Amino acid sequence: MGRLLLVGVNPDEEATLVQAVGAEACLPVPVDGLRSAFSSGTEAVVIGSATPTPLALVQWVHRAQPMCGVLLLTSPETDTELRRSTMYAPDMPASLTVLEARSPALPETAREVLEGSRLRRAHQETIAAVSARESVATRHSLAPASVGALLDHAPFGVLVGDLEGRLVTWNRWAGDLLELSHDVAGRPIPTLFPRSEYLTAAFTLARAGRLEEAAAGVMLEAPGEAVVEVSAAPTRLENGEEAVLVLVIDMSARRAAEETRDRLAEHVELLGRVSESLTGTLDVDMALNQLADCVVPAFADWVSIQTHDERGQSRRIVVRHRDRDLEVESRTIHEQLMRGLGEQSPSRRVVMGGSPVLIEHLTPQQLTEFVPDPATRAVVTRLGVGSTVSVPLPGRDEVRGTMSMIRRPGAPPYTSEDLVVAVEIGRRAGVALDTLSLYAQQRDLAAELQRSMLTEPPENDRAAEVVVKYVAAAEEAQVGGDWYDAFLQPDGGTVLVIGDVMGHDTRAAAAMGQLRSLLRGIGYTTRTGPAEMLSRLDEAIEGLEVHTTATGLVVRVEPRPDHDTGPARLCWSNAGHPPAIVVPPTGGALVLENTEPDLLLGVLAHTERQESSAVLEPGGTLLLYTDGLIERRGQSLDEGVRALTTTIDRLAGLPLPELCDRLLADLLPDENDDDVALVAVRLRTPEETGLVRE
Repeated sequence: MGRLLLVGVNPDEEATLVQAVGAEACLPVPVDGLRSAFSSGTEAVVIGSATPTPLALVQWVHRAQPMCGVLLLTSPETDTELRRSTMYAPDMPASLTVLEARSPALPETAREVLEGSRLRRAHQETIAAVSARESVATRHSLAPASVGALLDHAPFGVLVGDLEGRLVTWNRWAGDLLELSHDVAGRPIPTLFPRSEYLTAAFTLARAGRLEEAAAGVMLEAPGEAVVEVSAAPTRLENGEEAVLVLVIDMSARRAAEETRDRLAEHVELLGRVSESLTGTLDVDMALNQLADCVVPAFADWVSIQTHDERGQSRRIVVRHRDRDLEVESRTIHEQLMRGLGEQSPSRRVVMGGSPVLIEHLTPQQLTEFVPDPATRAVVTRLGVGSTVSVPLPGRDEVRGTMSMIRRPGAPPYTSEDLVVAVEIGRRAGVALDTLSLYAQQRDLAAELQRSMLTEPPENDRAAEVVVKYVAAAEEAQVGGDWYDAFLQPDGGTVLVIGDVMGHDTRAAAAMGQLRSLLRGIGYTTRTGPAEMLSRLDEAIEGLEVHTTATGLVVRVEPRPDHDTGPARLCWSNAGHPPAIVVPPTGGALVLENTEPDLLLGVLAHTERQESSAVLEPGGTLLLYTDGLIERRGQSLDEGVRALTTTIDRLAGLPLPELCDRLLADLLPDENDDDVALVAVRLRTPEETGLVRE
């Protein structure tokens, strides 16, 4: 009775296998004991999932006994890689079975492997017996039936050749597969296969009496694009002459199944990359570009992704091509594709009807109908269109856009299986775009709400120019606590305020609105200076139970007589806020810092606050800002202030609005993670005020 060697299996695997085939048929052995335990009576080998070098053991078993069945158990972590490796590694038996150890099919699979090994051994013995009995009066005149009735109906091919490699006889299965006729007897067997190096070497070794050195189980192509495993073994004819037995096993079905499995794995991997690309950003344009990078070249030679408005008109388009030489040209047709496609084009049909469109082979007539504009059609033709699939990008309530994936002529055309994958890509993209659009609407609404709380600076101050800026955080869909203000007091003084409420949520925004309104009312009605304004605001925070803390900086630009063209006096008080900066007309930015820092607002109601003064020369600039302009990860606030003073010195000669825009552009990262508010004041020169003394 044959044995089933269990090599390196764990206790759970051993128990399952013993229950499946019986304890008497199982022999557990350690990995290093395989060679000593293996014998001619071994019918099958099971290699456990924790074996460190499973492929090497499979190769050794196959070389030792080609007819021996092998069952390779895998774990969830190693399954995909081992399956892929067995397709390309040498000396892999055609009968190799790969199965995850936890699969419920393990008992039945083990029985099938053992039974299959027994059947192959019986076939081999039968072939040897029949070949030995056959009489060959004339080596080239035997008919296929001469292999015997049993082998004539065997489900595998049998070829018998002499030591020179000439065909002596064959069975029906081999005759049908290789399209053999009676007049091919005597033809060299290697010529029956397009790639015959293995068989040529096998017959050379047979003539030298060393056929056992030939590797078994080599994959070859057969006529009709069939894939077969061919192995050679020595035998003798009835007259005692040596011969070579060639077994041919059709592997086309297995190869097709493996290719299907690989395609499925690639599709699953592609869908994973698509989901990752769409969830890795909150920007619609970046998401579309990352989606295009996933699809090309993995699934398409080039792709056109379009988003649409409520009327079905294209809003944005992304085109990506796998050929770098054509990549630049593909980007030039953005506008052409938005206006140059016909109503019957796949993308237009998809956006109007919502159903996907698959065209396996696009004809020139169809291309003319789909792209009636000659210039656009010429570019599309250069990009290459052989097969195309167009799918919708469905949102919750409407189709957000379309995606057309194109393969060039000569590439494998899209199939119905590919269409299923494309529809799933479009579905994931549509859901993501829907979410991103809702996020963008919320973010824009939040930014508008924030800006609505921040009024424009006064326009009737002839003595000074005031510019205010607010930039919302790039990745936040919430209103924040940054605020600014600029207003005139009844005596003509200009009050400038910058502040930041702790937090980035609606409560911070509500508190910001309260503090701003309170400070504005206090500053206008009491006509006090900056320190008194902040002290009274502290009292109001406690008395009105605003329950917040904030930083704040108040600067009052003292009024000047109508005909005074000299410098203006600045009075300021700082409640824990980043310091203001004064830039004289001649350059050399100055940081306005207290000798000792004051408390934040909302900490102590009756704290005594400092008030300091400075001078602003005509043509000089005063800058107030929130910490989002200078605070960076890995950088101290002092370093941020130094970077700001260096930059504003360099840009001081620019007009004030341009100066503010350049500061934001130069100092803010592309994806700023905090709100930024600016208040900039420039004292007008005598020439600007029209008060030039003669």
